[in-house]
Amino acid sequence: SLVVADSILAALSTGNIWTLDTTGFNFTDTVPATAFPTGGTTYDLRYTFTSAGGLTFFLVFKVVTVAN
Repeated sequence: SLVVADSILAALSTGNIWTLDTTGFNFTDTVPATAFPTGGTTYDLRYTFTSAGGLTFFLVFKVVTVAN
């Protein structure tokens, strides 16, 4: 589980890590390499968000690791 105050930003940011556009991001998480132990594999990284009103939505990434 993530702590909302540590992973959801109050305002959009571009910081040093955002190069896609000038709008920015408001969600951040650092996933350790140990979460993807096998090189040359595709993993699904899934975040589940639940609002205070009970609405649930998902953010899913396909993470492709490099073979060793």
